[in-house]
Amino acid sequence: MVAHAISIIVLHARGGRRMLTIDPDESKAAFDTVEQLAEQALTDLRHMLGVIRSAPDGNLAPQPSLRHLDALISQLSRPGLTMVSDVAGDVDTLPAGINIAGYRIVQESLTNVLRHAAATTASIRIQVEPAALRIEVTDDGAGTPGDEPGFGILGMRERVALYGGTLDAGAKPAGGYRIRACLPVPA
Repeated sequence: MVAHAISIIVLHARGGRRMLTIDPDESKAAFDTVEQLAEQALTDLRHMLGVIRSAPDGNLAPQPSLRHLDALISQLSRPGLTMVSDVAGDVDTLPAGINIAGYRIVQESLTNVLRHAAATTASIRIQVEPAALRIEVTDDGAGTPGDEPGFGILGMRERVALYGGTLDAGAKPAGGYRIRACLPVPA
């Protein structure tokens, strides 16, 4: 996660520097993003170091992956919200980075459902194809990610862009909200 944040920081810093004389407002926005991501990376590092220091036997949990989808759903389940998942294909065949990115996209999507949607149902659909990982998370809630400031969808967009993928997020015409992500899988 920290490496991902640092990669995005480098990209924004390069873009900000290039835009400095051409479009100062655009440059400022890039450097604002650098500052926010750097602060989050520092927070993540502090948490990671805290975990490492507090692990008495040094036995730390593995990185999350889509293999842990059922545990994630169980962890985020709430009374009044039914979560349904459908996984097609073998998530263990995915490269580790794409697998972790997919897990984090689902995690953030479900977190948004809990925080903003007032939904009764959330559906998670994962398709592992030879050339792509496709993720769709939908809910039947209010159809908005909420007005609270945050970096959830922005973080998903950056994570997907890191792998050259696409992300579509928005209200569904019949109500509710949908996140669709496609991450290319290298041959």
